[in-house]
Amino acid sequence: MRMNAWPVLLAFLVLTALPAQASNTVTIDGVMSDWSDEFCRPDTVCDDFSNQFDAKGACIASNWVTPGPATTLYLRFDFDDFARTGANTQDGCWLVDVDQNGNVDAALCFTLANNPVTLTQTRYFSCADTTNSTCASAAEMIPVPVGTNCAVSNNVVAPDILFSCPADTRDSGVECSVPLAAMGWTSGVISLLRGCTFASAQPNSNSSDCIADIGNPFTVDPEGGGNAPVELIDFSIK
Repeated sequence: MRMNAWPVLLAFLVLTALPAQASNTVTIDGVMSDWSDEFCRPDTVCDDFSNQFDAKGACIASNWVTPGPATTLYLRFDFDDFARTGANTQDGCWLVDVDQNGNVDAALCFTLANNPVTLTQTRYFSCADTTNSTCASAAEMIPVPVGTNCAVSNNVVAPDILFSCPADTRDSGVECSVPLAAMGWTSGVISLLRGCTFASAQPNSNSSDCIADIGNPFTVDPEGGGNAPVELIDFSIK
């Protein structure tokens, strides 16, 4: 490689190491096509959990635009099943660290029921900020903070499906918006420490299939617009 090529290589590395920027296109309406340019993480194993406990993937976004900061956090969580019978429900929660101390200080939970599923419950909790694995001393806020909205799709199909499995015909997905002010955010990066299916719409119930977890969280930078951990792209020098 000629020496004068190094500036080009360095510029390439800087650009490819930057987090993806928010595109401010998410609308909470149960239509998942506007998540195509946001940061999403699919599940990696088909049917690794049974029935309502099997997740298919999750996404994050914010309404960041230059010069920032963002004012709203957007979350998406998909389930393998799209129908429930009897009293069975599909439940999921996001456990959030807003103050960068590594512990959960807020939780957003949602419940799907019926055949095909509908969104039957959205719950928001403040947490004691003392553990990274659960919402300690969960205190439910009733009603949920103003500006918190969720919507469901019981017909998530290609190209919007996050993870396709051979036996799939369609998935269900929940998308939510939460005002950052309601979460107590003032500055810094928000960590979504856990995004899992749960035994109930309680952030202290047993978790099952986690798309985001303590060792592999999602992150959102409301000030800079980054909605994903930094990932270097493979390259070679000849």
